[in-house]
Amino acid sequence: MAKAIEIIERAFKRIGVLAAGESISGHELLDGMQALSDLLEMWSADRLTIYKSIEIAHPLTGAMRYSIGPTGDISADRPLTIYSAFVRNGAVDTPVWVTGNNRFDGITDKSGYGRPEYLRYTPDMPDGHIDIWPHPGTGSTLHLRVGMQFDVPVAPADDLVLPPGYRRALALALAVDLCGVYGRPVAVDLIGQAVEAKAIIMRNNINADMDESSFDPFLSRRHGSFVSG
Repeated sequence: MAKAIEIIERAFKRIGVLAAGESISGHELLDGMQALSDLLEMWSADRLTIYKSIEIAHPLTGAMRYSIGPTGDISADRPLTIYSAFVRNGAVDTPVWVTGNNRFDGITDKSGYGRPEYLRYTPDMPDGHIDIWPHPGTGSTLHLRVGMQFDVPVAPADDLVLPPGYRRALALALAVDLCGVYGRPVAVDLIGQAVEAKAIIMRNNINADMDESSFDPFLSRRHGSFVSG
């Protein structure tokens, strides 16, 4: 855990704006808070820097499309991405393949009903949209493992709950950004350290449980049955 001001002060010291034991000024703190907020929003857009995931469950109503977000059918923070999904019917869980537009759009007949096999997520604003095929009917529950954006601090004393390595990575990346704001040259070693620190957390965030050979229900069907061509 680290306070926003601690990361900001560390970044300013790294580029020589603050000396050891020197207190940060009001305008420096304002600049640092804005730069840190921008940095966290940018990292929220990168799947490999996202560390926070939660499971969301929602009863299926028979619809093929659901909105998810602050005003959606599924009331939750709008997910940045959906890592995995399954449908629970009683005590039985059945995986649902999270796919992209090409695969989902290739389903020629989207009117069928049955056990859901595919899910496509579109991160629209303010609510994202989930499309499911086949139509699931009712009586089961959709479970989603979703990636969530960083909590952006609103005050310097706000705590940032971060995994190991993030405090250093954020401070170094923030230092690089602040060099531009304050007209300081970016030292080569600073760039190297910032890149290395970010690379470490990105490697740690690669889901070790992801199996690229996982069964794709698309392969179980005859190609011409529901895909054009």
